[in-house]
Amino acid sequence: QLAQAQLKPTLVLGYQHILAGVPLGADRGKAYVAMQYQSGSGLSALSAVQAALSRQQAAEFDIETHQRQLSAEVRAAINDITGLLSQDGPAQALLSGTEEVVSSYLRQYQIGRKNWLDVLNAQREKNQAVYNAVDVRFGLEQAKWRLLVLTGQLTPESLTLIHD
Repeated sequence: QLAQAQLKPTLVLGYQHILAGVPLGADRGKAYVAMQYQSGSGLSALSAVQAALSRQQAAEFDIETHQRQLSAEVRAAINDITGLLSQDGPAQALLSGTEEVVSSYLRQYQIGRKNWLDVLNAQREKNQAVYNAVDVRFGLEQAKWRLLVLTGQLTPESLTLIHD
């Protein structure tokens, strides 16, 4: 708009007050309205207008691109949350199942039906199930945080939403 304004005439409102050289009783002040036009740099002013319009269009395209990227990232975060929620139940079930196997193997070891290597293998599987459950929970929490950040909803009140 500034580049376009330089191509147009300017309307000037002025007041002139003469201090000396006017006879006593004569009007010393004059108000006037004038229109001024300076051709300025000619065609380069038109190029400046075109350049400003091009910069404006580029900025608008950048905004649209960022909005599309943001919506894609939000959809990806929602998909991550959905996928991890579907994995959370089975990971917890696997963990509880391996805990039962370990306790069963320990009882069977005490009466001589299982050897110590079987108990250790069961304990290792339980530990892997714990790591898997923690990985799923951590990924879920991370996706929730990322979604809140991307949508601009990370406020002190929304911090309680993380645990829901």
